[in-house]
Amino acid sequence: MTTPRWRHDRILFEVEERGAMLACSVSKAAIQDACGRYSNLPRDIMAEFVRLRDRIEKVAIAKFHERPDGSDALIHVWSADLDEDPEPPAEASQASLQR
Repeated sequence: MTTPRWRHDRILFEVEERGAMLACSVSKAAIQDACGRYSNLPRDIMAEFVRLRDRIEKVAIAKFHERPDGSDALIHVWSADLDEDPEPPAEASQASLQR
């Protein structure tokens, strides 16, 4: 497994899943939104990545399993992926619109 590394506006990292190494990235915005801190210093963002890493890795693995083709392309983790308040089911949204 390689060491996470800062690249422009994201962190590149790897996660192991069932013996395979998955190449992943997480956006700077995703980390900032998830921690509620908005420093632009790479060292601060990397420190928050380390703190949030377990959560970020779980999301990356889930996204890998959602792929229909089992592609080994880079897995991107965005702000919306780390939301703790997921969107309501489609039926609930439609019902609320009809009221």
